[in-house]
Amino acid sequence: MNKFFVFLFLLLVSSIASAQVALIIEPTSSDGGVSLYPFEVKEYRFVVVNVADVPVENVQIFLSVPEELSLVVDNDDRTERQFTIRKLLPGAKETQVFNVKALDISSKPLEIRADFGATELTNSSLTSLIVKPSTLAFNTRLSRTSLGPGEKGNVFFDLTNNSQGKISNIKAELVSNDSVVVDSVPFELDFIEAGQTVSNTEFLFSLGNDIGEKNISLRVWFDDSEGKHLLEKSFALDVQNRDIYVILLVLGILFLVVISFYIRKNKPPQKVDTIGIKVQDIDAKGIQVKTLEIVSKESVKK
Repeated sequence: MNKFFVFLFLLLVSSIASAQVALIIEPTSSDGGVSLYPFEVKEYRFVVVNVADVPVENVQIFLSVPEELSLVVDNDDRTERQFTIRKLLPGAKETQVFNVKALDISSKPLEIRADFGATELTNSSLTSLIVKPSTLAFNTRLSRTSLGPGEKGNVFFDLTNNSQGKISNIKAELVSNDSVVVDSVPFELDFIEAGQTVSNTEFLFSLGNDIGEKNISLRVWFDDSEGKHLLEKSFALDVQNRDIYVILLVLGILFLVVISFYIRKNKPPQKVDTIGIKVQDIDAKGIQVKTLEIVSKESVKK
């Protein structure tokens, strides 16, 4: 009931300010979602309502978060995201769901901001959350960030129970788009006792023939004393066809060799000035046999 009155209050304030649309941001989960762990992903939504007496077109919503948070889109972390609602009839509302991830611990509340309006962003709505230390430490590492088409790679991760109680229903899974094939089955564990660590668990993946930047994410689900959680860490893979660079390097070397040979072959012979040079013959015993001195013509005449 309290939540309903808060929503009505926000609608009233927004309608006075814009006289067209009102917007509210809220978590989709029943627990409120006001706190996150580092790398935890929570589902949020915004609700847009047309409070005018006429249809409203081209409603723009621009979401933004500080650097300690991210808006997750296709395994990619972003700080901004934009939505457009083409048309809202009087009294109609529309809901859009989005994912928020915590990237770092913060000592102060962090804001999710929505600037919105019909055609122009004339209004704003805010909600806040805090990021606190996780009960489950989650460390991951990628074997190589640069790979070629068709190559294989792996991701390692460690889990440590930093709480005073048991952490249960643990599941880890590597996910990606169609251009990256995950070769390992999900990792599952019933529980981890307080202080226990699971180290160097490996996930394997294979790349297709496409090149460019690819994103993969490692997700970990678990339950602790505060409820259910999802942690996610994403990696960017730079997939390049390195055979092309090798071929270009070889062709470059061959080009330089041909140019060098051509220059040497077409270089005119240079006359060597031998005036004043002494030539000595030395036998096997190191005894000088004869000396030939080349002098100028002027010296001979004298």
